[in-house]
Amino acid sequence: MADYRVPNFSDVEVAFGAPATAYLTREQMGDEFYGDGNVFTRHANGLFFKGGSVLPDGRQWKAGINAKKAGRAVAALLRSFEPKHEIKVGTVGYALSQWTEAKGISIPANAKLDGYGAEGGVNQASIKEPRP
Repeated sequence: MADYRVPNFSDVEVAFGAPATAYLTREQMGDEFYGDGNVFTRHANGLFFKGGSVLPDGRQWKAGINAKKAGRAVAALLRSFEPKHEIKVGTVGYALSQWTEAKGISIPANAKLDGYGAEGGVNQASIKEPRP
């Protein structure tokens, strides 16, 4: 999949929409993000139709991501009339998957970690509380 950095958009682009060149192709985003098939694309679809918080529930910006710049990018990408809706929502969903991470969970310092989740992160079910 493509590396998608937070793009810079002008005030005019934020108000009226991003240019067609700002969007990922279906091949770049993969079938997982084309349409409304995962939590990120469903969130992007909700932003398009209802508005709301740019951050999906339970997510935070990754270190190094400028929240204001990312919010402007999401606004510009969702406001454009250029691409098909599935491309627009897929690009925003993919961007949110790249720019955000799950909010931290509290792990005891002496907890044993014995597994990893499907996305390479620690699976909460695999965290074992230390025995007294």
